[in-house]
Amino acid sequence: MNNKLRGTQLSLDIVVEPLVKTIHDPYWDEILRESVEKPDCDNFEQGNFTNEVVHQQQQLVGEQISLLTAHQHTVTQSPYQSVGEQVAEETTKDTVETLVGEQVTLDTKKSAHQHDKQTHWVERYWVERGGNKYWYYRYTWMEGRKLHRHYIGSTLKPSSQRKKEAVELAIASGDSPLQIKQLLKTFST
Repeated sequence: MNNKLRGTQLSLDIVVEPLVKTIHDPYWDEILRESVEKPDCDNFEQGNFTNEVVHQQQQLVGEQISLLTAHQHTVTQSPYQSVGEQVAEETTKDTVETLVGEQVTLDTKKSAHQHDKQTHWVERYWVERGGNKYWYYRYTWMEGRKLHRHYIGSTLKPSSQRKKEAVELAIASGDSPLQIKQLLKTFST
């Protein structure tokens, strides 16, 4: 009794075995039953299975499949050597007469109308040289997201003032940036 009261020692005499609960799986029973059953053939009892017989049966199965899928190309019936040849022949028959690029230009309606308009204006800007600021005018326009600029002249010159006023009138009358650039070229001559 004194040995049992020591308290600090661990007694390994009593081993608790885990309780294993078996689970019945009906699917597994079907697999086992199929492996025990005899195959559905006449000469199973005789044991005359050779590789040749198995090969003949596989050929018969392949022929049945090819008869069922006569409208499709099977590997054994295909006259092609590669998949690329099949794709090239079949797709050329079904191609659309117009190219996709042609469809896009003809069928697509522009949804971003703000990019169709060419916005243009005259702006005053400065350049610093030697600590001094010099002011100039330039004609600015956008095509899409691209910003273009054309030099008009210094703000101090009367000829630049006339060019600026002519460009502003052309913008107000609805002239295009190309027409306004040509107008500015006429002033320089």
